Amino acid sequence: MRENEQNLTEDRAQTVNNVRNLGFLAALCMSLTILSSYIVVFSPQFQDRNHWVLGTIGTIACFYAAFKALQPLCEINLVRPFHASWIFWVVMVATAYFKERFYSAEFMLIFFTLFTLSAISWTILNFRLARVTQNQLFKIYVYMFILSVLSGYIAVFAKAQIGSALHWANILITATSQGLLVGAWYDVDDVDDVD
Repeated sequence: MRENEQNLTEDRAQTVNNVRNLGFLAALCMSLTILSSYIVVFSPQFQDRNHWVLGTIGTIACFYAAFKALQPLCEINLVRPFHASWIFWVVMVATAYFKERFYSAEFMLIFFTLFTLSAISWTILNFRLARVTQNQLFKIYVYMFILSVLSGYIAVFAKAQIGSALHWANILITATSQGLLVGAWYDVDDVDDVD
């Protein structure tokens, strides 16, 4: 009986370790992909979007694997807000593709609505991760993420020029937010079975 309990504990520890590694890799991939969009602004030679598409696919695949492995260890549903966030995001990217060709107020409204819905789902997911992992860095990340979304909206609506103080503030807030996400995943060491 004790040997079975020890095996279950070891299996759980291995699962948590795998989840942490996958989440860390996904967060790192996501951060590099997001921050590369700022590099493109300053360096036109990085305009090729293949790295961006590959980074996004890698991010989604690693996060999906992490949440699928983590879900059986907790009662809180993590997969549903993950799916919602990325579905809204993928549709938003498709909308952005058309927005470049058919610029109109309707497309902008759809784009920002989808982005906001994706951000809300992502926020819910990370608050749940904070509860499940008892890692407060996820909560701090959420607040910084919300701030980065707001700073991004302000930069867009204020038509901030590249290199302006508002543009640099947005980059700094976004980079800090992404750094917190990477750190939060790196710090995952256990999962509590909370409902």
